[in-house]
Parts: sequence; C-alpha cells; structure tokens
Amino acid sequence: MSWILLLLCAAPLPPRAVEVVLGPVHAKQDIDAAFSRDGRLLAVASGAVVEIWSVREGIRRHTLTLAAPISALRFGPGGLLAVGCNDGTVVLHSLLSKTPTIPKQRSEVTNFAFPGRGENIVVLSRFLVIYSRKDGTEIGSFRPRGYMRCLDWNDSVGLFVMGGVETSSRLVEPTSGRIIRYLPSPLLDGENLVWVGFNRKGTKVWALNTSGELYSNPIEGGEEAKVLAEWGKETPAILAVSAMGGWVAHRAATGEVILQWPETERKPLRIQAPKTITGLAASDDGAYLALFMDDGQVRIRKVRAR
Repeated sequence: MSWILLLLCAAPLPPRAVEVVLGPVHAKQDIDAAFSRDGRLLAVASGAVVEIWSVREGIRRHTLTLAAPISALRFGPGGLLAVGCNDGTVVLHSLLSKTPTIPKQRSEVTNFAFPGRGENIVVLSRFLVIYSRKDGTEIGSFRPRGYMRCLDWNDSVGLFVMGGVETSSRLVEPTSGRIIRYLPSPLLDGENLVWVGFNRKGTKVWALNTSGELYSNPIEGGEEAKVLAEWGKETPAILAVSAMGGWVAHRAATGEVILQWPETERKPLRIQAPKTITGLAASDDGAYLALFMDDGQVRIRKVRAR
C-alpha cells in the first residue's frame, strides 16, 4: 500500500497513543506551524523553508523552499497547504491532488481562510481576495478598513472574523467587505490583535492581543465579552490557542507547558518537557498540541479524544 493510502486510512496517532515524537525539524526558533484538518500532517516553517511531516509515521514527506521569508501558513480541507510570503508570493501545495496557481499579491500575505467548505481560497494582505480552488480564478476582493493580520471563517455563520491594528475584532460580510459588527475588547487598555478564531459552535469569537489578554465575544447579543486569560506585562512569548477546542497553552517561566480550558471548571494540565520549548502549535479542531524543542524534536500530544 502506498504512503498516500496510509495517510487516508490511518489515524493521526497510533491507537491508545497519547503522544508521538517526530523530527528533528529544521526550525529551532521563530517557528510557524500548522496541522492539516485531519491532524495527519504538520507543516513547519522558518525563514523561507517549509517542511511537511506525517504525524503518525514521524517522517518528513516534503520540503518547500521559497524565494522570500514565510509570513502565513494554513491548511485547508483535503490536505491543501497555503503558504504566503512577505513579498506577496502565494504557494499552494497538496500531497494528494493538483493545485491551482494564485497570483502574487500586492503586499505581505498575512493569513488564509477556506470558505464554502474549501471550495474557495481567501488570501489576506492589504486586500482580501477570494479565489476558486478549482482553477485559481479570482471571484471577488475588497480592501479591509485598517491593517488586518488575523482571519478566520465559519461556514455556519457565513462571515469572516478579522483583527489587526486595533482593539476590536470585526465580523465581515464575505463579498462586499461590509462590517456587520465590531466585537470590542472588554478591557479599556487593550492592544492590537494577533489572533482571532470562532469557537466550535460558531457562537463566540476568541481574540488574543499584544498585551497578553485573551477574551471571548458572543456573535449575537445577550452576553457580554469575557476575559479568559490575562498575563499583562508577563505575556508568555510562546502561546497556542484553539477556540474550537476551547483551550489555550503557554510556556510558563518554569519551562513547563500549562494547558487551560478557561470557559470550563476543568483543572489546568501541566506538561513537562525534557528539553527547552521553543514553540507551540494547536490543530484547528483543538485535538492536538505540538511542542517544539530546542534540539529540533517535536512532540505531538493528543488533547482530547476525537
């Protein structure tokens, strides 16, 4: 059986396994990483190089070397990996199917989204541009108000959530770019947003700002914004957040990783690591947490049962 068929049939982790180890990866510092939607692949980027690893087998499957530093990395449905660079270059890669060509953007690529259950590819730079996944044809575009770096999409809501150099995230209509609603920070002295994401039900948006404040906003009225975690001036430099999974992980001053579920009564989980942790990454659905070590090893930990 080919390794492609193995990827299609096998679970991300071996049966009853809580953790697997892969690597060494090329990236030791300034790591950007993304899991595939099914958790079977992990893309690891640093500088202008991306490595794609099989999580179950712990084997590097492919390496992409680009001409410019990588500024955005995200998997879409079907194992499609979107990579963006600070010169506007966009590269799509799939181990299982052909990919269309996306034209170079006018400025640094900051994020991606995949609305319509993956039928379209959204590239965020100074403009938000929607392309057909089938042939790369441009479907629509608009220029967001302000500089946006954070982006997420929810099919059941049918809206983007965006964030950037302001304290509020915003719900945005996908074709016109019309702002449906601002989702303000519950803190008066909030800072620029660095991450936004819908929760699993599409009823709330989580947002993280540069002041180390993580908070949630309801999509509809009837409930106020809520601070989920607040680190202040001691903001952890290494964080991973999963709104879909309802958890946040950070490297503590002691060197251990603390995993918290801030909207539940569940006790925090403390994870000890044999080496210094240089990066963390969460799968989109919150099922897996990746811990990057200073020796290049990556520990993939199962956070919840599928």
